[in-house]
Amino acid sequence: MTRASDTHPIETRRSRASGTGRFLFGGLPSLGPLNDLVLAFLRIYAGLAIAIGWGWPNVRQILPSERLVERVTDIGFPSPDLVAIVVSWADFLGGILLALCLLTRPAAAALAAGLLVATFFRDPSIPFLELDVRQALFWITLLFAFAGAGRFSIDASLRRRARIRRT
Repeated sequence: MTRASDTHPIETRRSRASGTGRFLFGGLPSLGPLNDLVLAFLRIYAGLAIAIGWGWPNVRQILPSERLVERVTDIGFPSPDLVAIVVSWADFLGGILLALCLLTRPAAAALAAGLLVATFFRDPSIPFLELDVRQALFWITLLFAFAGAGRFSIDASLRRRARIRRT
């Protein structure tokens, strides 16, 4: 008697990988070396832009800037000082993880959530017509939250190493 796993090796491979592992280190199949390289540069640029541009200026101080606290207050979050600290560290660490290509999907998802609030709820603009940097970075981080890191990443290396161990 044959089992379904004997006739469908891809299904066997997928069933062995945990859902958490796929979320943390998973990604779409390669689109080719040139496309993967372009996506790697986009991911690194976006991660560094967020970490250095928004995270670092607030993290290097003990408390976040008054401007960030005012923005968080305007949105209506309770405990705006605490939320501003969390946002600062999320931008800094999430941007670094995105640039390093490590835990890309959860880092990009966290960054996309923050950018969604900052872009569409604090300063509502018309999507696609009034495009600003935050909106562009939101769409980029959303892409990596769903697509994963790609071939040229620490995530892909960890995925390959785990696949070798299973065989």
